[in-house]
Amino acid sequence: MKNQINIKMEKGINKHACRRRSILAMLAFCVLIIGQDCGNRAENLVSIQFDSNKKVSGKKFAIKDISPGLPENWDDYNYVVLEMRSSTSQRFQVGFTTESGYNELRVMSYVPNGWIKLAIPLRLYTDLPDPARDLAGTYNQPRYTGWINLGGKRGPLRGVDSIGIRMHVPINNPVIELRSISLAVEDPGDEYLGDIPVLD
Repeated sequence: MKNQINIKMEKGINKHACRRRSILAMLAFCVLIIGQDCGNRAENLVSIQFDSNKKVSGKKFAIKDISPGLPENWDDYNYVVLEMRSSTSQRFQVGFTTESGYNELRVMSYVPNGWIKLAIPLRLYTDLPDPARDLAGTYNQPRYTGWINLGGKRGPLRGVDSIGIRMHVPINNPVIELRSISLAVEDPGDEYLGDIPVLD
């Protein structure tokens, strides 16, 4: 009788041990997958620190180094979507190098130190602005996480190979980080990606 009880207890212990090993193996697998994803994201993240000693400070990055596989011809898309974070609300330029030259717009973020998703309408790079009531309404385009000021020149977005970010008269050596560039046909909307609520 005692032997039977001992055998049952051993079987129960073995079942629990097997179950525990399975759970631990699944947890280890999940941690590995999450770690790889975070590693890939960190690997593709680019950062620029603007030099406050310069009147204009900036840098260009190859798009393939941030978001590999993005097409070079953007004719079939209406929005370029950036996931980024700026340490300042100071305005900066976002431009793209194409087969016909460099084209940029001026951007301001409402949420310094917070990750945002900013969807920029590509027509602002390619077409002249629609007339509004006044010049401010014509050249300032509001978005949920900031606004875009039209500058630079208009032209087709073909042969797009790099993104440029620069700032005029940067204050206190600000930093901008960029971790993703994507394209969309429909407006995906802007989004604040942080966990802590922010107020404008």
